[in-house]
Amino acid sequence: MGYTGLTHWNDSDIAADVAHETMDAIAKVLKKALKVKENSFNTSGPENVAMILESFILPEAKKKGFIHDNIKELTQKTLEKIRETIEKAQKADWDYPENKKEHICSYRRMERNLNIILEACQ
Repeated sequence: MGYTGLTHWNDSDIAADVAHETMDAIAKVLKKALKVKENSFNTSGPENVAMILESFILPEAKKKGFIHDNIKELTQKTLEKIRETIEKAQKADWDYPENKKEHICSYRRMERNLNIILEACQ
Protein backbone atom coordinates (compact mmCIF):
# COMPACT_ATOMS: atom_id res chain seq x y z
CA MET A 1 0.00 0.00 0.00
CA GLY A 2 1.40 3.38 -0.97
CA TYR A 3 1.68 6.26 1.45
CA THR A 4 -0.08 9.56 1.05
CA GLY A 5 -0.19 12.41 3.48
CA LEU A 6 -3.37 13.09 5.36
CA THR A 7 -2.91 16.73 6.32
CA HIS A 8 -4.11 18.45 3.13
CA TRP A 9 -6.21 17.53 0.10
CA ASN A 10 -3.15 18.09 -2.10
CA ASP A 11 -1.38 15.19 -0.35
CA SER A 12 -3.52 12.71 -2.27
CA ASP A 13 -3.87 12.39 -6.05
CA ILE A 14 -7.48 11.34 -5.74
CA ALA A 15 -8.35 14.10 -3.26
CA ALA A 16 -6.65 16.62 -5.58
CA ASP A 17 -8.74 15.34 -8.50
CA VAL A 18 -11.88 15.68 -6.40
CA ALA A 19 -10.85 19.22 -5.41
CA HIS A 20 -10.47 20.16 -9.09
CA GLU A 21 -13.85 18.65 -9.94
CA THR A 22 -15.41 20.49 -7.00
CA MET A 23 -13.93 23.81 -8.13
CA ASP A 24 -15.22 23.16 -11.66
CA ALA A 25 -18.71 22.52 -10.27
CA ILE A 26 -18.59 25.61 -8.04
CA ALA A 27 -17.47 27.78 -10.97
CA LYS A 28 -20.27 26.39 -13.15
CA VAL A 29 -22.97 27.17 -10.58
CA LEU A 30 -21.58 30.62 -9.80
CA LYS A 31 -21.20 31.49 -13.48
CA LYS A 32 -24.93 30.88 -13.86
CA ALA A 33 -25.66 32.87 -10.69
CA LEU A 34 -23.61 35.80 -12.02
CA LYS A 35 -26.30 36.39 -14.66
CA VAL A 36 -29.14 36.94 -12.17
CA LYS A 37 -30.64 40.42 -12.43
CA GLU A 38 -31.52 42.34 -9.30
CA ASN A 39 -34.85 43.86 -8.48
CA SER A 40 -35.91 46.21 -5.72
CA PHE A 41 -36.11 43.33 -3.22
CA ASN A 42 -33.14 41.16 -4.12
CA THR A 43 -29.41 41.38 -4.67
CA SER A 44 -27.89 41.04 -8.11
CA GLY A 45 -25.96 38.07 -9.44
CA PRO A 46 -22.57 39.80 -9.08
CA GLU A 47 -23.37 40.76 -5.48
CA ASN A 48 -24.42 37.20 -4.67
CA VAL A 49 -21.38 35.66 -6.33
CA ALA A 50 -19.03 38.14 -4.64
CA MET A 51 -20.46 37.21 -1.23
CA ILE A 52 -20.04 33.49 -1.94
CA LEU A 53 -16.46 34.02 -3.15
CA GLU A 54 -15.73 36.05 0.00
CA SER A 55 -17.10 33.31 2.23
CA PHE A 56 -15.69 30.20 0.59
CA ILE A 57 -12.77 31.10 -1.69
CA LEU A 58 -11.23 34.09 0.09
CA PRO A 59 -10.09 32.07 3.15
CA GLU A 60 -8.14 29.72 0.87
CA ALA A 61 -6.72 32.69 -1.06
CA LYS A 62 -5.53 34.29 2.20
CA LYS A 63 -3.66 31.08 3.01
CA LYS A 64 -2.10 31.30 -0.47
CA GLY A 65 -3.89 28.08 -1.30
CA PHE A 66 -4.79 26.73 -4.68
CA ILE A 67 -7.28 28.76 -6.72
CA HIS A 68 -8.61 26.93 -9.78
CA ASP A 69 -8.42 28.67 -13.19
CA ASN A 70 -12.22 28.57 -13.53
CA ILE A 71 -12.57 30.35 -10.20
CA LYS A 72 -9.97 32.90 -11.27
CA GLU A 73 -11.91 33.66 -14.47
CA LEU A 74 -15.19 33.88 -12.53
CA THR A 75 -13.60 36.20 -9.95
CA GLN A 76 -12.34 38.51 -12.70
CA LYS A 77 -15.80 38.71 -14.30
CA THR A 78 -17.40 39.30 -10.91
CA LEU A 79 -14.91 42.06 -10.13
CA GLU A 80 -15.71 43.80 -13.41
CA LYS A 81 -19.44 43.65 -12.61
CA ILE A 82 -18.91 44.92 -9.05
CA ARG A 83 -16.91 47.86 -10.41
CA GLU A 84 -19.81 48.65 -12.75
CA THR A 85 -22.16 48.41 -9.77
CA ILE A 86 -20.01 50.89 -7.82
CA GLU A 87 -20.10 53.37 -10.71
CA LYS A 88 -23.89 53.08 -11.04
CA ALA A 89 -24.40 53.36 -7.28
CA GLN A 90 -22.30 56.51 -7.06
CA LYS A 91 -24.36 58.20 -9.79
CA ALA A 92 -27.78 56.96 -8.65
CA ASP A 93 -30.29 58.85 -6.55
CA TRP A 94 -30.90 57.04 -3.29
CA ASP A 95 -33.83 57.44 -0.90
CA TYR A 96 -31.46 57.68 2.05
CA PRO A 97 -27.82 58.82 1.98
CA GLU A 98 -26.95 56.28 4.70
CA ASN A 99 -28.23 53.48 2.48
CA LYS A 100 -26.07 54.67 -0.41
CA LYS A 101 -23.01 54.90 1.83
CA GLU A 102 -23.61 51.44 3.29
CA HIS A 103 -24.02 49.84 -0.14
CA ILE A 104 -20.98 51.53 -1.65
CA CYS A 105 -18.87 50.52 1.36
CA SER A 106 -20.03 46.92 0.91
CA TYR A 107 -19.28 47.01 -2.81
CA ARG A 108 -15.79 48.38 -2.08
CA ARG A 109 -15.21 45.57 0.44
CA MET A 110 -16.22 43.08 -2.24
CA GLU A 111 -13.86 44.76 -4.70
CA ARG A 112 -10.94 44.53 -2.22
CA ASN A 113 -11.65 40.89 -1.43
CA LEU A 114 -12.01 39.89 -5.06
CA ASN A 115 -8.64 41.52 -5.71
CA ILE A 116 -7.13 39.44 -2.88
CA ILE A 117 -8.43 36.28 -4.56
CA LEU A 118 -6.96 37.36 -7.91
CA GLU A 119 -3.60 38.20 -6.31
CA ALA A 120 -3.48 34.65 -4.91
CA CYS A 121 -3.82 33.36 -8.47
CA GLN A 122 -0.56 35.01 -9.60
